[in-house]
Amino acid sequence: MSARPVVISIPPAIQVERILYATDFSRASERALPIVSAIARHYGSQVHIAHIWSSKPYPIPDLGTPITFKEETQARGKMADLLIQPELQNLRTVVELEQGDPVDRIANYVQTHAISLVVLGTHGRTRVVHALMGSVAEELF
Repeated sequence: MSARPVVISIPPAIQVERILYATDFSRASERALPIVSAIARHYGSQVHIAHIWSSKPYPIPDLGTPITFKEETQARGKMADLLIQPELQNLRTVVELEQGDPVDRIANYVQTHAISLVVLGTHGRTRVVHALMGSVAEELF
């Protein structure tokens, strides 16, 4: 009696079409940029660079705070500086600047734009500071 051959489906290689690089322009975010660049170059990915700012320094319910001109101007200036970094040269990029809750906006962006991979830096806060301010990375994932 002969055994039937077992057919195993081999999935295609990993495809990372779109990478979301979420930044708050901090040192932790800067350290993530070379990682984003290396992955994007390896897979030929499009890089979506997002900065979502909140007018509130601590997580409190949204009271309908409007976008302030100063915050938007600062964000646009920092994004312009980021876009000229060598790590982003010759990569396909899309920029997103928004005000709101970073976790909600990033999660929505991932769904809306079919993001394959999210990369963001973390401050590494611990104990009391972490309990008060939380972590976007931790809450998002």
